[in-house]
Amino acid sequence: MNGLFANKEFLALLQLEEIRKRKYFSEALSSSIEREFGIPSDTSSTVFLSLECGALLYWNLRKQDHANKKTVRKDLDRLTQKASELADMLSIMTGEAWRAIDSFQLAHDLSPALYPDQRGSKSSDAEATPPRLTKGDVVDLAAKLSALAETTKIATRMVGKGRVGRPEDDATLHLLHAAFQVWEAILRRPFKLDWTGDSEPITDAARFCVRIAQVVDPTISFGRIANASRTVREKSMAVSDLGLTPEIMKHYRKQFG
Repeated sequence: MNGLFANKEFLALLQLEEIRKRKYFSEALSSSIEREFGIPSDTSSTVFLSLECGALLYWNLRKQDHANKKTVRKDLDRLTQKASELADMLSIMTGEAWRAIDSFQLAHDLSPALYPDQRGSKSSDAEATPPRLTKGDVVDLAAKLSALAETTKIATRMVGKGRVGRPEDDATLHLLHAAFQVWEAILRRPFKLDWTGDSEPITDAARFCVRIAQVVDPTISFGRIANASRTVREKSMAVSDLGLTPEIMKHYRKQFG
């Protein structure tokens, strides 16, 4: 596989414990779908872990109160700002500031009696002794705070400004977007959609959308799946090259944010 689906960061995301539990796409069910749609065994793991991501996102969005999107965005913006500010402060901490910290730690180690526990007499000696802080710890903390700031910034964009439609419509779009990416970017098949007048699937891509959607939520109607899959086909881009990531994110936010 090339591009995004061979990228280490993407594959690391698929290792998250919540996703690897395979709540929706168990090994047995995955094998059945693999046979039904002729999914190559060398792509099977990435296919179904990707769909598991889509399933988790679907239910997270279904549970999300869209009326609170403004509050969520505000909280995430504040967290992004504070994490970024603290990361910057740590990264430019002067030698004098670090020496002050180091001097305190050395003095505490040599004369702990001069620095009594401030949390009350019930604290044990182990609790009263602050952990030894190294410069490496500070550098590591700054890096983690920078990563947190970047993550919350992306999360803010994904929350979006809210859609006029129902929460389940928004969630279905994201679920079918995962199916679209699997079909086009991983399996390299055209996302050709044909439906009967009753919204029953005719083409393989349409049948795949129905199969995946009804595994995740058996109450999803053919009509909702048909409408969402058409919207996804019209507004989505197959993610196949990490070099296009900025354009893809811009496109994704514009269409689904």
